[in-house]
Amino acid sequence: MNWCIDLVSLLSGYSFDSDNVAEYINNVFQKKTTVAIVGQMRSGKSTLLNALIGRDVAPTAINECTATINRFSHSDDPGLRGQFLVHWKDETNPESFRPIDEIDEWVGESKNAKATAFLDFFADTDFLKTADIVDTPGLRSTLDSHESAILSYLTQEELDAEGDRLADATRKHGSAADAVIYVVNLNARQSDKDILDLFGEKTRLPGSNTYNSVAVIHKWELEWQDMNTDPFDFLQGKIERLEQNLSGKVSCVIAVSGLLCRCFDWLTDKHWTFFVRFGALGLNDVKKITRSSAFTEDGQGRCLIPYADRIEIYNDLSKELSNRMAEDNAQSTAWTIIRFICRFACVRRTKHVMDLQNQIKRISGMEELTTVLEKRFFARSRLIKMGTVLSKLREPTRITLERLQLLEKKREKEVFCGQQVLALLEKKNADGSLQPAIEYVHSSFDVIASDVSRISKDRKKLYNLSRSIERQFKLFEQDFEALELLDTSDCSSFTAEEMLRLRALFGVNGMEASDRLSGVPTRHILQQEHRYWASRRHETYGLEENICEIAEDRIKEMLANFDINSE
Repeated sequence: MNWCIDLVSLLSGYSFDSDNVAEYINNVFQKKTTVAIVGQMRSGKSTLLNALIGRDVAPTAINECTATINRFSHSDDPGLRGQFLVHWKDETNPESFRPIDEIDEWVGESKNAKATAFLDFFADTDFLKTADIVDTPGLRSTLDSHESAILSYLTQEELDAEGDRLADATRKHGSAADAVIYVVNLNARQSDKDILDLFGEKTRLPGSNTYNSVAVIHKWELEWQDMNTDPFDFLQGKIERLEQNLSGKVSCVIAVSGLLCRCFDWLTDKHWTFFVRFGALGLNDVKKITRSSAFTEDGQGRCLIPYADRIEIYNDLSKELSNRMAEDNAQSTAWTIIRFICRFACVRRTKHVMDLQNQIKRISGMEELTTVLEKRFFARSRLIKMGTVLSKLREPTRITLERLQLLEKKREKEVFCGQQVLALLEKKNADGSLQPAIEYVHSSFDVIASDVSRISKDRKKLYNLSRSIERQFKLFEQDFEALELLDTSDCSSFTAEEMLRLRALFGVNGMEASDRLSGVPTRHILQQEHRYWASRRHETYGLEENICEIAEDRIKEMLANFDINSE
C-alpha cells in the first residue's frame, strides 16, 4: 500500500485535502462491511431487510414507506434497540434519539423525513455482527430529493475540474456501500437495468466485473398466479430471463421472498396444520377457496375447508401481524401468506407439516442469499475494500493529472512571455538603468523554472501511480476471479491445505505479501512458491489449471515488487 501513501502526498500538494483522502482509505479498511439495499419504490426493500436481519426493525407499509437513508447496526444495548438516532440535514441541530414508536413521523413525505439526512437503527442479531445494512428510499418514487440521496450514497459524486469538493466526496465514500443487494421489481426491469448501468459507471473501473452486487427478485409470491406451473419452475424462468437482461451487471440473480422468510416467526403449528390440508385437494377446489371473496365469507355451499376454520386462521394471523404493523397492512400481509401457502401446498402435493416448512424455507431463498453474501462478500471483504479504494481513487487521480498538465502548460507560457520581456529589457538597457528589473526577471525565471521542474516530476510520478492503480485493479480482478473459481468449481485436485494457501494468496487474509504467504516473504520463498504452482499447473487441467496460472501471475507480481523494493 506504499503507492497509496505516495498518492495521498501528491494529491495534498494540489488543493486536495490529504487528511480526508487518508481518512477515507483508512475508514474503508477499518469499518465493517456495509451492504446497501436498493430498488424501486414498493419493491419490498424493508421487508427483505427485516428478513435478512431476522427481526422486524425496518418500518414497512402498503404505500411508500422508507423516506430516508436508514442504517442498521449491531448493538447489544437493550435501551438502544428501543430507539432510533436522527441525523438532521441541518448540522446545527444535534443528533437526537427518538423512541421507536415515533417512526411513523419519518415515513412518506413527512416534514421530519425531508429534514433528515439519515436514521440509525440498532438490533442484536448475528447478521449485524458481521455487516451494517443501509436501507434506501424507493427509486422512481415521488420523493425526488430522497432518490438523489440514494445515488449520492452509492455513487461517487461528480467532481468538477478543480476538484474543490473532494473532501465532501471522500467523507461520503467513507460510509459508502461495499456490497449492494439490488431489489428488482418484476414489472420494472428496464428501469432497474438503467440504475444498474449508472451504478456500474460510477463505482467501477471500465471493464471491471460485478464483484460487489447481487440482484434479488423480490415479492415474486404476488406474481405466481398460474397453479398449473410449479412455483420452482416459475422462479427459474424469471431468474434466467433476468440473468440475460443483467448480464455483466451483477454477480448473480436470486429469487427471495422476505415475506415467506419472516412468516416462520409469525405462524404457529395451528397455521401449518391448516395449510397442509390443502395438499390433498384438487387445483380447481383450491383456486375457488383461495379467492379473497370466497375465503373469508360464508354461504359458498359445500366447501372442503369449513368457513369456521378459514376465518379463524385469517383472523388469528391478522391479529398477530397487527402487533407488528398497521392494521390494513396486517390484513393484506396475512391474506398474501395464506393464499400463497395454501396454493403452494396444493401444487406441490405437500401433506406433512415438516415437508411444507422445508419447501417454503427453500423457496423463500433466504438461505441462498445469506450463503452468497457470506461467500462472495463477507469472506472476501478485505479484497472488496481494496477494489473500492482503487475505484474511488481513480477519479481524483485523473483530475489531478489534468490539473498538472494545465499548470505545466501555464508555467511554460509564463517562461516564454518572460523571455520576450527580458529580451526587450536588455535591448533598452543601454544606460544600465533597467538592470534591477533585469535581475528581478532573472530571479523570477529561476523560481518558475524550479516550479516547472517540480510540476513535471509530480506529473510523471502521478502518471506512474495512475498506471499502478490500473495494474493493481487488474490484479484485484484476477484475485476475485480465482476466488470465484475456488468457491464455485469442483477443485478436487487441490488438497485442503492447498485450498487454504490459494485463498490466502488471492487476498482473503489481507492485501500485504505477509498476509498472502502467511509470513514475511523472502525472494527464495517467493521463487519456491512460484515453482510449486508452476508444477501444479502442469499436473492439472481445465479450471484448476487456470487457478494455478493465476497463482503464478500473482507471485510473479510479488517477485517484481520485491525486487523493486530491494533496490
